[in-house]
Amino acid sequence: MLYDASCLAAYHSSLLHELTVGFLQWKDSVTLLTAAIAGRISNEKLLIGHHYFSDNTTPVFDFRINGKTDIIFGSKKANVPAPDYSIKGVDNKGFGAVDWLKLDSKSGTVGFKEAYRMITAGGNPPPTCEDQKEASFTVDYAAEYWFYS
Repeated sequence: MLYDASCLAAYHSSLLHELTVGFLQWKDSVTLLTAAIAGRISNEKLLIGHHYFSDNTTPVFDFRINGKTDIIFGSKKANVPAPDYSIKGVDNKGFGAVDWLKLDSKSGTVGFKEAYRMITAGGNPPPTCEDQKEASFTVDYAAEYWFYS
């Protein structure tokens, strides 16, 4: 899910960066409840889109809710490892924070042209699938994304 934190970024950027860790720790139901309460208080629509992959290499940021038309099909342009101090995963246990990225847009994009992923927490998969109980699994992560037209 994608949440609009632009007002928080403008007035409390240090708190914005701390929220990345908080969102990683909370389960989806608590996150949704928090967003719903914050949305009621601020009269803002904080849930602004969804993030998923259309294939193994194409991240999609779909903002086509609340009457918007923007959608980004991303292509990795550059990356740097997350800083050593980044949260490794839930309860700071895991295999590290995913890289920080610059994404350019691919064909099919409407609206935004580039995105940056920063302040990541968690997200790296285990080095092997040896101890996994299920054939497929997910690795939770949270990050700040900045989108530009």
